[in-house]
Amino acid sequence: MKNAPESSGWHWNSEPEKRGWVICLKTPGVLRSRRSKQNPEMDVTMLMQPLDVHPVGDEEILISWQDGHRSLYPYRFLRLNCPCAGCCDEWSGKRLIALDKIPGDIKALEMAPVGHYAIRFRWSDRHETGLYSYDFLRGLCLCEACQKEKGKDS
Repeated sequence: MKNAPESSGWHWNSEPEKRGWVICLKTPGVLRSRRSKQNPEMDVTMLMQPLDVHPVGDEEILISWQDGHRSLYPYRFLRLNCPCAGCCDEWSGKRLIALDKIPGDIKALEMAPVGHYAIRFRWSDRHETGLYSYDFLRGLCLCEACQKEKGKDS
């Protein structure tokens, strides 16, 4: 896996499977407490920081995390889970936007790092107020391993 460049922001990635403009983020992300996989008794604090974020085709985004994990998110799934106050009740966490209000062909027109903790998307439905924190994005991961871990925490 390629390390992020010294400066945060956009760069051109010429690797065949990742070709295109990507966001590279080298700044520390959100501290999160986790159990070590090597020693489940040990609670370790690690940085949940993306090394790079890039589109995969026209419907998904791939985030490669500092700990080696990779998360693939469909655009529609991210848009439906927008954390802004217009899409999600800030007190109850209840989703305020209906699935049928999100176009099936929704696209992220722009992605930009926000400070040292989040990514802002500008969606093809003109929505752009959600700040997707790194911790929030990691918590949304759809992979089997993350889903199993969420099941244990419930």
